[in-house]
Amino acid sequence: VNVRLLRGGELVTALGGATEVVNTGDYRNGFCFVETAEAVAPGAYTVIPSTFDPGQVGRFLLFVGSTSCPVQLTRIPPEGHGMLAREERGAWSAHDGTAAGCLNFGRYHQNPRWKLHVPPGGASVLVRVRPMRIRPPPSVHVAIIRVGGGGGGGGGASEVLSARDFAAKDALAATSNNGVYTNPPSGVATPITRLDEGEYVVVPSTFKPLEGEFALLVFTDRSVVFLRDTRPVVE
Repeated sequence: VNVRLLRGGELVTALGGATEVVNTGDYRNGFCFVETAEAVAPGAYTVIPSTFDPGQVGRFLLFVGSTSCPVQLTRIPPEGHGMLAREERGAWSAHDGTAAGCLNFGRYHQNPRWKLHVPPGGASVLVRVRPMRIRPPPSVHVAIIRVGGGGGGGGGASEVLSARDFAAKDALAATSNNGVYTNPPSGVATPITRLDEGEYVVVPSTFKPLEGEFALLVFTDRSVVFLRDTRPVVE
């Protein structure tokens, strides 16, 4: 087992973006312990106990103490807690023309995509893409893009999409990691974003064109229409 202490007090899905204060070092059997060499500044922190191998289940005891002030521990809920959850499976395929890569390669709109229709009143949405069995792990990204009058106008569904919509910065409703492609083991996700009524497209992509399968997880605070998008795209 191992324990890490990170700054922030929020859910951590990738260690690369978190500031670590201290950890217990190598994984050990049955017990681990660590003590900070210097005083820890006041604030919120995240404590992560973990096993070396995934899939191991069992109960554990976690003790946190301080020499100067009381410490309050509160469990952080999992991603999408309290929201409606849905999982889709997809693949980037050279045969189907969907291994398109990022915008740099000029075929971004050919990536696999899903149609998202938000009803009147809007909805809060979080989307995560997680590559599956691709080695080495690719740098990935997921975006929610306004199309067909989405994002406030409540326009009807478009029968044909324009490639220009996928490159327009003002059409971008949400993006993972501020638009930067990264490859953490858990994949990447948009922040929870409040979307106005209208039509959107969800696009998972890799930085370079390559083949492989992925899981797409969608969390919403209310029922929305979420379907595979097969509409043609005009250049």
